[in-house]
Amino acid sequence: MEIAVVSHQFDSTGLVYRLLKEGNTIYVWVQKEKLKALEGFPIKRAFPGTTLEGFLSKNKKKLIIFDGQEYSSWQDKLRQQGCRVLGSSPFGEKIEQDRVFQFEIAKRLGINVPDTYPVASIEEAIEILRREKGPFVVKQSGNLPKTLNYVGQLENNEDVIYHLISMKERFKDKIKGKFVLQKKVNGIEVATCGFFTPNGWLKTQNNKILLEVNFEHKALMDGERGPSTGEMGTVAYFKEGENLLFQKMVKPLEGILKYFRNYGPVDANCIIDEEGNCFLLEWTLRLGYPITDLYWILLEPNVSLTMFLNAIVDGSKIPTPDIESWGIVWVLAFPIFPYEKSKTIEDSYFGEILIIPEDVEPYINPGYLSKWNIGGKKQWVISDNFGYALTLTLKDTDLKRLVKKGPEMLERILPSKKGFYRTDIGQRVIEALENPHLSKWIG
Repeated sequence: MEIAVVSHQFDSTGLVYRLLKEGNTIYVWVQKEKLKALEGFPIKRAFPGTTLEGFLSKNKKKLIIFDGQEYSSWQDKLRQQGCRVLGSSPFGEKIEQDRVFQFEIAKRLGINVPDTYPVASIEEAIEILRREKGPFVVKQSGNLPKTLNYVGQLENNEDVIYHLISMKERFKDKIKGKFVLQKKVNGIEVATCGFFTPNGWLKTQNNKILLEVNFEHKALMDGERGPSTGEMGTVAYFKEGENLLFQKMVKPLEGILKYFRNYGPVDANCIIDEEGNCFLLEWTLRLGYPITDLYWILLEPNVSLTMFLNAIVDGSKIPTPDIESWGIVWVLAFPIFPYEKSKTIEDSYFGEILIIPEDVEPYINPGYLSKWNIGGKKQWVISDNFGYALTLTLKDTDLKRLVKKGPEMLERILPSKKGFYRTDIGQRVIEALENPHLSKWIG
């Protein structure tokens, strides 16, 4: 079929790559039009200078996928015109960019959230930190880099105070009103995701709601060390039927989702404390990465990615996908990742050639990666200077076996040792599964 993709900086390269492999024709409009990701593949890119309005006017009859949170007014307008749109909505964009608003909505719906303090300035935040017992968490609210986020360790909050003083030096006025303080909750972090359609929640042909359960790993290095990234890897699986996490943290949004015609993933990332209480950390009402790169392999063999995305937009039922396997997606990145700007090309690994073994290549999903003609042979090359090279996606019924298998395969991609990838993705999930509180919420 024909699919149109709208993107700010082409986060959906892995998704587009998989849709191409399923035989679809893909039309792409990227706001940062100089990006070279997926060059060498038969994607129909918008001509330079094409406006989003011009692109959409030519592609209204196609399935239109918005891969981020920047275009909610367009999504709303297109849905009102009867177009088939997969993405977020004005509501979904608002709650992601404004954590205070998000937590107010959660409270109105009777959903537990950690104690949260909206702050207008670093000075106000420091006053709270000196007054209140910690530890606290700093969370960016808006589109500031995720490296602003910080999880405090000290009860007197001294480490958080020093972090904010450093952030003031680096971000200056950009940080005003763009972050919140939140009381730290110790426990197990886990998310569940439903897929909202025009007919309610996506269901299988068994008439059961299809859920995805996932565990994110956001820090750059093993053991949750290093700066916070978008994500370095995710453990996930599909299940049929509602769990308690869905009932308490996702399902209450039904009325709002229906009102805004918000058709797509609805993910609730939560933390379960030592007493078994569950708190909402954040909602994400859009395609998320790298988890989206994992869908194709978890859906196999009964459901194609194309069928899955169409079902979300149309409200049709799908055959039961693979609900017996665990899936893991690992990120392989290079400098300047996880930062977003480089002063010169020398700061990044733009142009680095990757050698990917033939038995590994079927499981990789390009990030900012292309296939260029080098010496008469097509080679995988890092195409842009973000450093997000590729993801590796695998599944297995045995999680312990899967945790070991991914790093062994990444090790064989050359020169992966010049980059970053975690070797412990899934290890803390194995440990968490022994906790009876977790099974109560996700079972």
